[in-house]
Amino acid sequence: MAETATLNFRGTALELPVFEGSEKEAAVDISSLRGKTGHIEDGTPLVATVHPSWLLRIRDAETREKERMAFMADLRRAWQMVG
Repeated sequence: MAETATLNFRGTALELPVFEGSEKEAAVDISSLRGKTGHIEDGTPLVATVHPSWLLRIRDAETREKERMAFMADLRRAWQMVG
């Protein structure tokens, strides 16, 4: 079974997969947070998404287009949140 890390924040618990890198470092995969919405402490809306430069590094054209469309959906969601 894959190792997971539990992130507990303000009454919400998230199980996130943990991966080991080539140098034996541990990394938590936060990709499951993409598209989730919330607010930061001052009330500013927040949408978890990818950094746009990541889209430019996707080599497969079909995957790149799928991820670009998901990114655009994230931006539309953010725009709706701010009104």
